Amino acid sequence: KDVRDFVEKYFLDTPEGPKSLDTSTFLEGGESVSKELEKALENWVASRKEGHETFIRLFEQWGKDFNKQLQEIEKLNNGFLKSVQGNLDYIEQWFAKKEREFAELFRRFG
Repeated sequence: KDVRDFVEKYFLDTPEGPKSLDTSTFLEGGESVSKELEKALENWVASRKEGHETFIRLFEQWGKDFNKQLQEIEKLNNGFLKSVQGNLDYIEQWFAKKEREFAELFRRFG
């Protein structure tokens, strides 16, 4: 028998009596139940730890990938700003001209 069978039997086959787990629940089954319970708990903890470590590894990889993408975006932005910086006067003049043209259109037709 394993721990699951023992617990199911205790909770499902016992019509009367306490329905909560305490130390005596597992001591009644003898040494084998205690060892099986200990082994089951160790396996459960190991699987939880493995899942946690997997999550941490994935999260760290996501962080690295995210930082790499941010660096690429910064590089593109810096390149764009450098190419535009020399033309800022021209760009400002162009927008000012368009603003005047729209203002004239609205004055005439608005």
